[in-house]
Amino acid sequence: MGEFIAAIMAHKPDLMVDVRYRPFSRRIEFNKNNLARHLGLAGLDYEHWPGLGTVQYQSKDKIQIAVPAEVDRLHKLAEGKRIVVVCACATTSPARV
Repeated sequence: MGEFIAAIMAHKPDLMVDVRYRPFSRRIEFNKNNLARHLGLAGLDYEHWPGLGTVQYQSKDKIQIAVPAEVDRLHKLAEGKRIVVVCACATTSPARV
């Protein structure tokens, strides 16, 4: 967890947005509540926005990856903050974050 947070904090973000639809992991430290607590101790705010990571099937041939309103909300928020968006629960190498 320490390496993961260090890799993120190297970019000096104000906020981490977790877009996992189900923010749970086999690695318990990456579950939503534990991740939020660890990030808070490092001075980083955490928010869970499942609408950005939800795949919506509009028809057999057409899918939409994120809810447009959530994308607009992220763009507006990004005007005044540095944001990290997390799409995966864990990685074997922090350099791949």
